[in-house]
Amino acid sequence: MIRFLQCCLFFLTVSLAAQTIDFDRPERVGKERTAQLRLKLSREYTFQIPGAGRPIQKLETMDLVLLTRIKILKVNQKKQPVELLLTPMVLGGSLNGRRVNPALMKGMKIHANLEKFPCSFTSIDGRKLSDEATVILSALFRQQQDITYSDILGAPRSYRQGSKWTPNTDLILKNLSERDIRMGKRNLSARATFENKFNVGRTPCVAILLNLSSVGTYAYDFQVKTRIILPVSKSDGGALRIAREGVEVVDRKTVTKDFLGSGTSVRITTKEQLEVTYAK
Repeated sequence: MIRFLQCCLFFLTVSLAAQTIDFDRPERVGKERTAQLRLKLSREYTFQIPGAGRPIQKLETMDLVLLTRIKILKVNQKKQPVELLLTPMVLGGSLNGRRVNPALMKGMKIHANLEKFPCSFTSIDGRKLSDEATVILSALFRQQQDITYSDILGAPRSYRQGSKWTPNTDLILKNLSERDIRMGKRNLSARATFENKFNVGRTPCVAILLNLSSVGTYAYDFQVKTRIILPVSKSDGGALRIAREGVEVVDRKTVTKDFLGSGTSVRITTKEQLEVTYAK
């Protein structure tokens, strides 16, 4: 009997270890679920004007949490959502240290178009969407590009805790170039890792860690860590949680006809923590 149990445990372990994770998770129109979004962001601008003494600094901060119902209205050719119907339920936090009004969007029906930058948000129930509400939604919902998990993480892989691989660096560099940030492969460190398996409710999930950072770059530096909680089975849908934490430093110099402004250097330092958690 003991021998039989040992064999069962052995084959169970082998089965789990050899389980293949498919990163391609297409979404469908009509899918509806509840999401909680948390954002902590600080962006510091440091201006150094030629001939001036001390630099001028400006700081922007956001500390937001939004609980909302989300319905997918449209998907792109990669089956990723580009138009959503949002029904906010709970809002909290602050903008630049000032508390946001919890009732700002409560119960509204909001159409979100994430297809182009900047994203657009429109109330469809007759109530006006305030500028502050638009700022909050623009910070929490970003442009949905034609990129999927499988584009970045690659073909399906057999799960083994701790195993590492190199994601699609060409795609990452292309994405950066669209922001006028030019980098070569030698300037990018990229690594994906299978972490542990666990259940979210009754859904078996796997944690995937994606680490990206710049190496030996001039005028641009970043480090981003993204943890994706993905159901093991493709039939259980897309990610249940995405947590991203990063730092980005960009140095720019202005060139204008105005001799007072020409040559002014600007350093933009952004620190961000963004978590999106979906209810099953």
